[in-house]
Amino acid sequence: SVQEQYNYVLIDEFQDTNAAQLRLAHLVADHYSSAGRPNLMVVGDDDQSIYKFNGAELNNMLSFRSFYGVEKPIVLSENYRSSQDILDVAKLVAEQSTDRLVNREKDITKNLIATRTAEKASVIEHIQYPTEQHQLSSVARRIANAYTPSGQTIAVLARNHQSLRNMASRLQALNIPVRYEQQNNVLQHPAVEQVILLSRLLVAI
Repeated sequence: SVQEQYNYVLIDEFQDTNAAQLRLAHLVADHYSSAGRPNLMVVGDDDQSIYKFNGAELNNMLSFRSFYGVEKPIVLSENYRSSQDILDVAKLVAEQSTDRLVNREKDITKNLIATRTAEKASVIEHIQYPTEQHQLSSVARRIANAYTPSGQTIAVLARNHQSLRNMASRLQALNIPVRYEQQNNVLQHPAVEQVILLSRLLVAI
């Protein structure tokens, strides 16, 4: 059976799962020899949930703990990726949300500690612009002023590819070399979009 093939099940990015996916994982891990306590481990961070539109919700993480009787969850507080300055600012941003695990579960705290020191001092700024065009122009000019051919790479992070394409065109207009890579999304292929439209039409009928 499937349960005999997989003795241990690990779910990463658990915050982005929904109830159906949790049920599937339970069915895979719940072998009769486990006596109701399957070898099922989940890893997630509710502050990083990005798939709420697919049914992912905080209650999935809460129900896992109550359903399986997890007495003491393991909180990973050591961070190997970011400097302490970034972690502190990220915490301030995350605390703007009221519906978090730390507010529901009293034995869970999120005080991330950087395991390495930054190579140089960080500068984190919060700047507001009246329009998107102002933002693109301002950021492009700041990059142009900071850019040197023999210097370090400057990375631009954005919420979607359209913003990155707009930024790339601004930088190219300022003669700043740009390296931009985008993976093709099969769901955006014209043929697939037509199939989706036809499916929605059939459902509507």
